[in-house]
Amino acid sequence: MPMKRFMRKIKGYKEWFNVIGLRHDEPRRVASAMKQYEVWTNITPMNDAKHTVKDVSEFWKKQNFDLNLTNANGKTPAGNCDLCFLKGMDTTLSILRERPEMADWWIKQEQKFGEHQGATFRKDRPGYIKLVDISKSQQELFNDDDQMTCFCHD
Repeated sequence: MPMKRFMRKIKGYKEWFNVIGLRHDEPRRVASAMKQYEVWTNITPMNDAKHTVKDVSEFWKKQNFDLNLTNANGKTPAGNCDLCFLKGMDTTLSILRERPEMADWWIKQEQKFGEHQGATFRKDRPGYIKLVDISKSQQELFNDDDQMTCFCHD
């Protein structure tokens, strides 16, 4: 794990705190982060302060620049990890319908590791080339949008 190698070898730490920007309205992700058994301790200050997606949205509205992220009911589906394989199918297809070019990097990565041989980021759904095709040909067909737990920000 890169973070572990960095902290141990480069910085010489044996244990440390890992600060994760999970909000109070992300209880599943917070619970998952707290179950981590590693040499570091995860802490979630936004959760502890009871910050929600509304608070984050209000914070960004007060800034003197705009990230130009599509906002859907207070959420930014593309967010910081545009087409992360941990996002649910509905979210991914919605992003691809709006901006199919976002799939380019993800497609290249799958091709690099042999998509034609079945190498995809997730085994429970099609690769990114197929997801682009699906996004162009189907409307809201999937309603499962069950995201996997990750430690990135929404």
